[in-house]
Amino acid sequence: MGRTCPYCRFPMKLKEDMTLCPACGVAHHSDCWGENGGCTTYACSYSPESHPPEPAGPPLGMPRGAAQLHPMPTPGGMGTLLPPEHASTAARLHGKATNALVLSLMGIFCFGVLSLAGLVMGISVLIQMKTLGIDVPTARMRAVWAIILGAAVPIFMAIVFSAMNHSMAGMGGHNF
Repeated sequence: MGRTCPYCRFPMKLKEDMTLCPACGVAHHSDCWGENGGCTTYACSYSPESHPPEPAGPPLGMPRGAAQLHPMPTPGGMGTLLPPEHASTAARLHGKATNALVLSLMGIFCFGVLSLAGLVMGISVLIQMKTLGIDVPTARMRAVWAIILGAAVPIFMAIVFSAMNHSMAGMGGHNF
């Protein structure tokens, strides 16, 4: 994409969520906007020190009211531009989706118990995204994988234990 986030100094990649400051027009990763509490530009009205109650206006080159729109695709489909009021919510949902996926993966080592928690968290993230009308593609993808793994791991564990039980019973061993 050619831009660098002024907060983390990492390049902005295709399909990443971005927030465009409605006052100065500087693009940030949505997670970085939420973590910083606003724009990183010195003396910007959306910097963490300022926090205006209402948006100061659209960025240069955007029609009036554009900053208040729901998430919209960036030009050429390069991610999602989120209005500032949704950036912290998007960052929170992204964190929850990541936690859900980690729990689902950890369930592999815990006989599927944590996978069920990941499944529930993944469903919760998708419901919150739908309810709030916010689409965070990476959070959606992680939540879906958390749901898939959260359902598959306990089923797989049940099949493995069932097979072990039958093989041990056939050999005259103890049942699990």
